[in-house]
Parts: sequence; C-alpha cells; structure tokens
Amino acid sequence: MTTLTVKTAPTRARKLVKASGFIRATLNKCSHVEQDGTQGATRERETVTAEFARDIAACERAIADTEATADAFDRAALVLRSGHVTLERTGPVGLACKLVRWGASDETRQALAEKLSHAAQRARQSAEKAQDRLEDNNADLAATASLGAYLAELKTAGFRKTTKTERLRKSYNAWRTAAGKVKQ
Repeated sequence: MTTLTVKTAPTRARKLVKASGFIRATLNKCSHVEQDGTQGATRERETVTAEFARDIAACERAIADTEATADAFDRAALVLRSGHVTLERTGPVGLACKLVRWGASDETRQALAEKLSHAAQRARQSAEKAQDRLEDNNADLAATASLGAYLAELKTAGFRKTTKTERLRKSYNAWRTAAGKVKQ
C-alpha cells in the first residue's frame, strides 16, 4: 500500500504516459519473437499487457482516492467551522468531531479548518492535473491498450489475418494516428 500524497496521482499519470511508447515497442518486440516460436515470449507479452492495465487502474484509483481525501478534508473543515458533530468516528471528520466535543477553542478550530481547506484545494488541483494528463494522452494510452489486444488476438489466430485481427489492427492504427496528431 502506497501512502497517498499530493504528488501520487500526477506522478503515476506522468509515468504511465511516459512509458506507453516504450511499452508499445516492447509489445512489438515480444510479438516478433513470439512469431519465431521463442519460448517465454507469449508470457512476456501477456505480462507487459497486464502490467499496463494494472498501471492504468492504479492511476485512476490514485485520482479517485485523492478526490475522496479532498472531500473528507472539506467535511472536516465544515465540522470545525460549524461546531456540529457528525457520527463519523474515523478519518479527518472523526478527528474534527473529537476536537469539537473536547472543547477546542474557536480560534484553534478556525485555524485548523483553514489548513484543511487549503489541503483539500491542493488535493483537488493534484487530482485535476493527473486527470487532465490522462485525458490529453487518451489516444496514446488507447493505442497501447489496443496494441495489446491486437497482438493477443493475432497469437490466438496463429499469426494469420482474420476479420477480427484486421478490425483490431485498424483500431490500433487509428489510435496510433490520433496519438500522433495530438502530440504535434
């Protein structure tokens, strides 16, 4: 389990986007070696494809977790400002409720509420930055994912052209072309 910081989501998004070209090149090499019948090439291609899918899921999860943390900070700040306790016992809201119940001074509560609001704002900006990076590079990421699907189907078809492999190849080429146009 990774500790969630304000840099987690943008870093994962940046690394994912940066690695997509290398992953496509690796998949292509694995496929060529696989066609030659080299032992272990299929496993390598499947591993690379699965790792890419896991990286995408981890990046999207980091964005969602960052947004959820920002929401929790905002709720905690609201509790501190208003003095109204909720039933939550854990997390930032639970701690804010304890401060209110224990009679923390109004000045202390307001100062903590400001810090929590600022932290929530930074977390939201971080999540937006990561989401924007993923959206800006959607075609590049989709090209990598579609290449993985195309190469898997090509192996299943015995490296022969079929209707399905042709459809997947065209899909991959369309995403690759779209990715090239976006980067220019």
